[in-house]
Amino acid sequence: MTTSNRPLRPDPESPQLRPHHMTPSMTRAATACDPTTAARRLKQGGVALLPTDTNYALGCLPQDEAVCARLYDIKQRPAEKPLTLFVRDAAEGMAYADLSPEEEVLFKDLAARFWPGPLNLIVSAGPKAPKHKYFDARTISLVCNRNSALRALLDAVDGPLAMTSANISGTTVDGLVSAALAAELFGDRIEVFVPPVDSDAGTTQSSTIVSLVGGRLEVVRQGDVVVQ
Repeated sequence: MTTSNRPLRPDPESPQLRPHHMTPSMTRAATACDPTTAARRLKQGGVALLPTDTNYALGCLPQDEAVCARLYDIKQRPAEKPLTLFVRDAAEGMAYADLSPEEEVLFKDLAARFWPGPLNLIVSAGPKAPKHKYFDARTISLVCNRNSALRALLDAVDGPLAMTSANISGTTVDGLVSAALAAELFGDRIEVFVPPVDSDAGTTQSSTIVSLVGGRLEVVRQGDVVVQ
């Protein structure tokens, strides 16, 4: 895996936050943003590195096709692989879906049992879902994570974020993508860095992906959440 050690430009507007998870070399590579600063930069077309319940992720505003294109360029991700929409709760997720009565029953049941947590729900996309090539035209993948740093940013943005794991497409990483590795890989190409916090130490190894399209529950990828 090719990595870069070029530093991210300092942020004069934001204090540098240094939780014990971050080494001195890492904090030199990436200046952390508080939620308000991070939200402003995202609304100005920025790309973020931020924690989730599993891997560190690259994220941006979902409706901005140009910034989604830049995120794909940064990650070297094929355009045919759609982004996931990270939402704050089931109600916000449903606003981006077009659920049949059967799908709605399944969605509400799974969201009530497993959200917030590492469970992605693929559903039919509604009129409010992003309408560009970085999202699937027919379906949308929704997830609501418990990570407190991520949730603080979603609140500051006042809406969902489009996200994908912070690794170079086509490469593998032993274990999860950490804050240090994400900063090493992408720190010189992003505008927002959200550091981990002590209360988010309990990440899981893999999210479960479930499709509810057509009112049928299908496990697309089995992760740490077991849906029964």
